[in-house]
Amino acid sequence: SLSGGRAAGAAVLERPRVEETTQPKTDPGKMYKVYIYNDDNHTKSYVVSVLMKVIPDMTKARATEIMESAHKHGSGMVGVWIFEVAEMYCDMLRTAGIQSDIIEA
Repeated sequence: SLSGGRAAGAAVLERPRVEETTQPKTDPGKMYKVYIYNDDNHTKSYVVSVLMKVIPDMTKARATEIMESAHKHGSGMVGVWIFEVAEMYCDMLRTAGIQSDIIEA
């Protein structure tokens, strides 16, 4: 009772294909904002200097605006980047002792 070369009633189950990628679980098109938060542990000049060291092309004027926003309003947006870049800057700010977070844009 063979039909088509297979035992009758036997079904061929294909294994589901699993995409084997090392892609992060973040949407590559999404952008992420990096924020710093007010803290009483660091001087304003320290926060400005860290922002200028960590973020490429950060001017002293822009770093001062971000720091003042964090000081007056509790948080300041540093910039918007793809996830990997935002995560790197956030980690670098945290390493320097600056409270920082990433929020989806």
